[in-house]
Formats: sequence, C-alpha cells, structure tokens
Amino acid sequence: MKQKGFTLVEVLVAIIIVAIAFTSLLYLHTQAVEKFLRAKDRVRGVIAIENYLAGNEVQEVKCNSQTITVKGKKVIQEKCTYQKDPDVYFLLWKVTK
Repeated sequence: MKQKGFTLVEVLVAIIIVAIAFTSLLYLHTQAVEKFLRAKDRVRGVIAIENYLAGNEVQEVKCNSQTITVKGKKVIQEKCTYQKDPDVYFLLWKVTK
C-alpha cells in the first residue's frame, strides 16, 4: 500500500532548508541597508564640504588648522571633517610668504 504525503523527517528537513535560506537573505538585506545608509551619509558629507568650500557656513563641518614651516615659508594645513562621518574630510593647504 502506497502512502500519500510527506514524512515528519522530510518536513523538518524542508523547514530547516527554508530557514537557512531565509536567514541568508535577511543577512544580505541587512548588509545592503547598512551600505546604503553609509553611502547616503558620505554623499551628504561631500555636499556639506562643497557648501563649506563655496563659502557657506555649515554646522556639520568642523575644521582644525596647524601651521608648519617648509623651506622658510609658512604653510597652514586645514583639515575639515564632516562630523557625522569622520571618513569624509578634505585637506587644504595655504602657503604664505
């Protein structure tokens, strides 16, 4: 006599396979969202720094400067950083006589 349907072991194996696949997809989705948010912050940082360079006052950009002497000339190095993402910054050098 032939039985119709699946055994309990087959159903459990199928559930485990589906759970592993779902977990993998959820992990990939989480990584994609994190990368998207990071990219969005970097774009905002670049825009903020461009506004700063255009002469606009930008709250999120903080600058630190230091003066050094190179071959008798004063060089002012200014490092401006986007506060929400410290990986977004620019360096500006001013050479004076």
